[in-house]
Amino acid sequence: MVNPYIRRRQGREPVAYAHPVLEPILKETLGVILFQEQILRVAIAAAGFSPSAADMLRRAMSRARSSADMEKLRGPFVTGAAAKGVDDVTANEIFRQIAAFAEFGFCKSHAAAFALTAYHTAHLKLYYPAEFYVGLLNNQPMGFYSPAVIAGDAKRHGVAILPVDVNRSSAKAVVESSAEGTVVLAGPFDDPLGSSTPAPPTAPSASHPVDSSRTISSHRKCRDHDVRIGFGSVKGLGEEEAKAVVEERQRGGQFKSFDE
Repeated sequence: MVNPYIRRRQGREPVAYAHPVLEPILKETLGVILFQEQILRVAIAAAGFSPSAADMLRRAMSRARSSADMEKLRGPFVTGAAAKGVDDVTANEIFRQIAAFAEFGFCKSHAAAFALTAYHTAHLKLYYPAEFYVGLLNNQPMGFYSPAVIAGDAKRHGVAILPVDVNRSSAKAVVESSAEGTVVLAGPFDDPLGSSTPAPPTAPSASHPVDSSRTISSHRKCRDHDVRIGFGSVKGLGEEEAKAVVEERQRGGQFKSFDE
């Protein structure tokens, strides 16, 4: 049901309602059922369900075998809709929309929380990709995406993943300026407000891959920032050992050999 909403939001599809009784309920979402709360209101308004019966419909959607449980409610829904003056074809279409929502739907508060997180991460990935990837790599394990998958995505978007270097790496992954070879926390930015003309993307090289997406390179604020892998990513090297290497380098300067 999300795709029809997007098309309507973009003006590529007209807003329509299966029945006029649904307009007050679905006007906010352009005639498309998007939120779990709307199911309760649709069942009450279109099929005359009581609040408790509507809640049974909601609970049926959340069960593992929801399709079978949902189908049991089709008859009462169509019968109730007929009593409200809704013809069988329209009632079945409304029920189809409800069943489609059952495959993947959230309550409004849950959807809003997900949307805000998605917006924030999309903004960071577009404008501050190196910092974005460093954050992901330093918070493993984090679910679906392994470090290798994250590194591959970074390379596809023009962010180099620099290998562990005894004289450059920190305990964890850090943002490194490819122009100066120095570790940075953030910036410098070409224009914090984003009003200047974007600089051309960094030329591809052995250490700096091509931005195959052709999107991030034209928007990123830190076009010379890449990701330096930290000692913590070395198999068998623990957190304390990684910190010890960094502390020794800070104390005695860069390593020149295995002995000094």
